[in-house]
Amino acid sequence: PHPQIDTKVIAFSSNAHYFATVTPDMKESKLYDTKQKKVVHTVTRHKGSVFCVAIDPRDKYMFSCGEDGLVFVIDIKSGQLAFTLPRHTDSVNDIAFSEDGYLVATGGYDRNVSLFSMATMTPLATLKAHSAPVIKIIFLDNGRLVSIDKKCGAIVWNTHSFAMISRLQGIHDDVTAVTLSGDGSFLFIGSKLGYIMVFDAHSYDA
Repeated sequence: PHPQIDTKVIAFSSNAHYFATVTPDMKESKLYDTKQKKVVHTVTRHKGSVFCVAIDPRDKYMFSCGEDGLVFVIDIKSGQLAFTLPRHTDSVNDIAFSEDGYLVATGGYDRNVSLFSMATMTPLATLKAHSAPVIKIIFLDNGRLVSIDKKCGAIVWNTHSFAMISRLQGIHDDVTAVTLSGDGSFLFIGSKLGYIMVFDAHSYDA
C-alpha cells in the first residue's frame, strides 16, 4: 500500500513483460521482469521520496520521478541508466506520453510542465501558466496536452506551438485521476469527493 500518495506508483509495459513500482517506503523504484519474476533494476539515485513511475509506450524505458525534481530513465533491456530528463525545481508529480511515444511530459510542484522529445532526446519546452503545483497530465490526440493543478486549474496545450489552447471550466474539487474514452472523444476527470466530470475532448465543454 501507498497511503500517502495518489500518483502512478505502478506501471506495466504494453506487453506486460515488465512492470515498475515505487517501494512502500517511497525511497526507491524497481523494475521487474514478470516472466522471470526478478528485479531488473533498482533506482536508488533519488534524494528524497519517489512519487511516480512509468514505462513508455514502446517499452524501451522505465521512468522514475522524484521529490528531488529528477526523472531517471532506465533502459529496460540493459537495466542501466540511459539518461535523465530536464530537472524541475521541485518534486515531479506526474508523467505522461503521447500515443506514438515520441513525446514525454512531466508535471511538477514548481507549477511547470516540461516537454521532452524521445525522438531527438532533447528538451522542447517548459509550459508555464499554472498558479499551483501541477498534479495530473494527459495527452490528447492531434498534438494536445491537458495539465491540471492543485487549485483545480486545467489547461489544454498545443504541443507543437507550446501555446495555451483553452482552460477547462467546472472543476471544483481535488483531482485524483484522469483518463480518455477509447476513441479519444471524451476526457474523464475523477475527484477526491467521488465525482466524475466528463468533458468533450474537442470542444472542451463539460
